[in-house]
Amino acid sequence: PDPEITFTPEIAFTRNGQPRLTWPASADETFLVEYSEDLVTWKADLANAQVTATAESGGRFRDTSTARTSARYYRVRLP
Repeated sequence: PDPEITFTPEIAFTRNGQPRLTWPASADETFLVEYSEDLVTWKADLANAQVTATAESGGRFRDTSTARTSARYYRVRLP
């Protein structure tokens, strides 16, 4: 089996408060962004949750959902 590859996405917030994740990736690699409100149940039902990386910016995702929660956690994985 392939060795596990681990990286930590960077998170920043847009001017309107939307979380934006970025991570290193090669062009055309595909990832799935999942979120959780309790670190137990993970969901991938956000708009554009499947991300294809580009050579210019690697992996990039912005959570445009309007859900307001006290906490939201993200993870990025291979589909």
